[in-house]
Amino acid sequence: MAAMPRVYIPSTMRTLTGHDIVDVTATNVREAIDELEQRFPGVKAALCAQNRLMPGISVVVDGRIGTLGLWQPLSEDAEVHFVPALGGG
Repeated sequence: MAAMPRVYIPSTMRTLTGHDIVDVTATNVREAIDELEQRFPGVKAALCAQNRLMPGISVVVDGRIGTLGLWQPLSEDAEVHFVPALGGG
């Protein structure tokens, strides 16, 4: 089986997906969320607002906080995590 980006589902969203991890065929975060939404309605509303990531949510791809939001590219074997944004203080 070909490598696919792997999305780690936040615990707060697992009631929508029924899964901890979901493999997607996507080249960026937007495509990954769109595919998740097709398979598990409600995911996009939990992650996005007004065509961008919800305030307070960051995307981490391969251990690095993404700076491009929904346009963050994904490699074939990317690991994607949606996490609460970290604030300074």
